[in-house]
Amino acid sequence: YQAIDSYWAPLTGVGNLAYLSYSQRLLIGIGSLIIAGPSVILGPRLAKAYVDNRIEVYYSELKLSIKIILLCVVPVAIVLIIFTIPSIELVFERGEFSKFDTVNMSNLLPFMIVGMVAMVNVVILFRALFAKDNYKIPAILGATCAISYFLLSGIFSNLFGGVGIALAYALTWWLVFFVTLWLTFHGQFDQND
Repeated sequence: YQAIDSYWAPLTGVGNLAYLSYSQRLLIGIGSLIIAGPSVILGPRLAKAYVDNRIEVYYSELKLSIKIILLCVVPVAIVLIIFTIPSIELVFERGEFSKFDTVNMSNLLPFMIVGMVAMVNVVILFRALFAKDNYKIPAILGATCAISYFLLSGIFSNLFGGVGIALAYALTWWLVFFVTLWLTFHGQFDQND
């Protein structure tokens, strides 16, 4: 997303590209911590269940994993949204990163945190698709995601400035999450799956 941000963010004002980049770094770090264990364990388990033709087990474990991830990420997201400014102060406010920067970044971060909730689940769903040896759907969704983010960023940045790009981030991840969820579970009990 940083390439897309580098196109739209400078048009919304000085510093917005930096605030978006810092926000993404923070979210990727937090999201990676939340899904590190489940994604390492889940991939091989799902691949084995799928290869052994235990399709019901495959979907059951995937559903359980998504529920666990949501139970972990939603409280973290709520805490981060409530304590946005103190979180930014703790992590970034040093040297040249001022109180002014903290306030400006705090306008973007809550929207991006909402997007993170969907993003970590998309990672899990992509792992599930990879376990089925399906690389086509994630590739198509990845391209669709980039196009959607570019278009939404353009529309919303014109309406809401830098906050619009953060809103586009959240909406794009939720769109990809729901589409991936539907594609992953559509026809789950079909014997040809």
